[in-house]
Amino acid sequence: MDYKHLLLDGRQHSLKPIGRRWALNHTAVQGGRLLSFNTTLVLLGICCVSLLLGFSWRDKVWAPWLMLLSIGGLLALMARIIYDLLAMG
Repeated sequence: MDYKHLLLDGRQHSLKPIGRRWALNHTAVQGGRLLSFNTTLVLLGICCVSLLLGFSWRDKVWAPWLMLLSIGGLLALMARIIYDLLAMG
């Protein structure tokens, strides 16, 4: 089966499929841009625990600031992952 296709400018583009395991390993290790899965989970856990602590002690002065910081951390983590995924393309 021929996987070669011509692009609009005449160049050939290969649509040969790659294995899922190789693609995940390639993006996590070879790309170097994505955070590793373990690092992402650790950062997610830290943000969620700090959000839980801030909500549990919401009558304290520092608790709303802790919740705001942890929500900002979650948004920054999501933005970083989306940016890395878009930059890979």
